[in-house]
Amino acid sequence: MKQINEKVFREIIKWLEEKFSLYPFVEELYLIGSSLEKSEINDIDIVQKVNLNSTKEIQEFAQKLISLEQEFLYRFNLPIHITSFLEKDNKNFIKFMSLNKSKKII
Repeated sequence: MKQINEKVFREIIKWLEEKFSLYPFVEELYLIGSSLEKSEINDIDIVQKVNLNSTKEIQEFAQKLISLEQEFLYRFNLPIHITSFLEKDNKNFIKFMSLNKSKKII
């Protein structure tokens, strides 16, 4: 477990905002769960809603997410877990978000 201070927390938020804002199809991005506690965390959990339609688009973005996960681990020495919902799964996204404490990033 790792404890992060307010400065590192702000750096994480800024990094997430900068990286995910590069993709216009990322409609919403949230930091969720224990990641918000800042004390004794094992990882950072985020959830995003994306507007992708084709299987090819989804596969290409999945590869980019793997790179972002590796970059995040290197930068902050913490793993990041990314949960993604497609726009067409909006009902499931809303239900999932209702069950989790969150902080909106995008």
